[in-house]
Amino acid sequence: METHFPSTNRRYCARHIYANFRITYQGHSYKKLFWKASRSYNVFEFKDALKAIGDINPGAKVWLEKIDTRHWSRSAYDQLIRCDHVTNNMTEAFNSLLGTHRAATYLEMLEFIRRMLMRKFQERKEECAKWNAVIPPRVN
Repeated sequence: METHFPSTNRRYCARHIYANFRITYQGHSYKKLFWKASRSYNVFEFKDALKAIGDINPGAKVWLEKIDTRHWSRSAYDQLIRCDHVTNNMTEAFNSLLGTHRAATYLEMLEFIRRMLMRKFQERKEECAKWNAVIPPRVN
């Protein structure tokens, strides 16, 4: 990515960062503060969470500061990019849906995705046909 797309914004999965972080720094307080820092929308809240981590253990704060904030905290994300997810769960869920079809040719994989979407659309259409009102039952 750095070679071919040097100006591309990259984000790391906060869940993976936390998994590595908790190997050394365990405890519910660390977990709560890490996710507060990662999900914070402003710099003040982020710094407050990082300071609280540093109050518990200065080494933990140093460990997190080694990772550029723009890669794992909403507070430092590029404002032009409208996605604020801090994990890559959607990507992992999609990859698990592909299963063995990931190893197929591109055309076969795209055909699998097309059929999977068509099945999902049909299932939802059939479910909607059972509704007694315009508004979905859960919303109603």
